[in-house]
Amino acid sequence: MIKVFGHLSPDTDATGSAIIWAWYLNEHTTYDATAYVLGELNSETSFVLNRWKVATPALLEELTVGDEVAIVDTNNPQELPKKIKDAKLIQLLDHHKLVGGLETAVPVEITMRPLACTATVLYDQMGEATKTIPDQ
Repeated sequence: MIKVFGHLSPDTDATGSAIIWAWYLNEHTTYDATAYVLGELNSETSFVLNRWKVATPALLEELTVGDEVAIVDTNNPQELPKKIKDAKLIQLLDHHKLVGGLETAVPVEITMRPLACTATVLYDQMGEATKTIPDQ
């Protein structure tokens, strides 16, 4: 199972991107994925999830060696769990500048684009699958 999450102090883009990317991986790929958050949601993000009746992802308390992860909305190791280097990074999707510091044992899928938010990067990546996105 792939753990999908954004940065610490999750905002609407990090949280929404984790939710939508986990949905996409489950519905349109062979991956099994679950969205997580890395902290308490801010008031804007809580409002958005409540307004659209979307459950808040579980809090990711810890990573263990070999956990498969997809990171959204950051590439900065300082904004990620302390044991991120023990995880197996599968994908990274982001709209921020490249910070550096993440290391992988094998090549990884990386999509970084200079857009306003990661959600737009994901929308572009999903292509025709966007026609099947649930209303909420």
